[in-house]
Amino acid sequence: MVAVPAEIPNLVAGVASPPASGEWLDKLRPADGSLLCRVARSAEEDVGAAVAAGRAAQPEWAERTVVERGNVLRDLARLLREQR
Repeated sequence: MVAVPAEIPNLVAGVASPPASGEWLDKLRPADGSLLCRVARSAEEDVGAAVAAGRAAQPEWAERTVVERGNVLRDLARLLREQR
C-alpha cells in the first residue's frame, strides 16, 4: 500500500507550492470519515500561475518529436499505474 502524504500542494513548473490563499481542503477516508490528507485549495492566482508555466513550457515541448512526447506520456502513465 502506498503511503499518502499529509498534504498535497500545487505543482507548478515542477515545483510544489502551497495554495496562494493558504487554504486547504480536508480529504476524508470514505470508510470511516477520518482525515486522510489535506489538498491545496487552488484559486484564481494558483490557476494563473499554472497556465503561465504551461505557456512558458509549450515551445520546448513542441520542439520534441512525436516519439519523444509519446515516451514521456507512456512513462507518466506507467508511474501513475504503479502508484494506483
